[in-house]
Amino acid sequence: MSAVIIPAVHKLRLFDLAGRRNGCKHPSWSRRASDIFTDHEVDYIGLKGEYAVCKHFGTRIDQRIHSHGDAGHDLTLPDGRRAMVKFNHRVRGYFMIERERDFSAPVGVSVYGECDPPRTCLCRDMGRADRVMIGGWISREQFFRVCRKTDWGLGPRWYVPQWLLSPVAVLSPPPL
Repeated sequence: MSAVIIPAVHKLRLFDLAGRRNGCKHPSWSRRASDIFTDHEVDYIGLKGEYAVCKHFGTRIDQRIHSHGDAGHDLTLPDGRRAMVKFNHRVRGYFMIERERDFSAPVGVSVYGECDPPRTCLCRDMGRADRVMIGGWISREQFFRVCRKTDWGLGPRWYVPQWLLSPVAVLSPPPL
């Protein structure tokens, strides 16, 4: 695991980028299943994961606006492989996808936060720095070999627990 600090000023920039990304979507395109978070907030939470992986590998976050999402390609790793990043705000939360076609990149990277719902959720706290953990990574092929499918009331989800992920250090060493 690798810890990354997201300063409050960067969180505000990520929130703004999430708003711009959502601004180009028609409301009927919403895939939001949560009564707790808006589409804007869900995208912001995902961007925190992308930021953490980019910071770890010394790359830049993709700020392009895609009208229908990024097709499961969140960023490119230093070795040239495409990667999907999934952020789960729960401490050691599952690496999870909503639809099988969402995992189109060859690599998935899991990032998780410090929340412990329902007691503690820090996702909307913009005034403090966040500490997030890059939990590990998994290849697309391995994911579909070991994932479990369930429905917690929000529709089907495919997931793997953090302990089934490979350490991020094995994926590609961070820059010196």
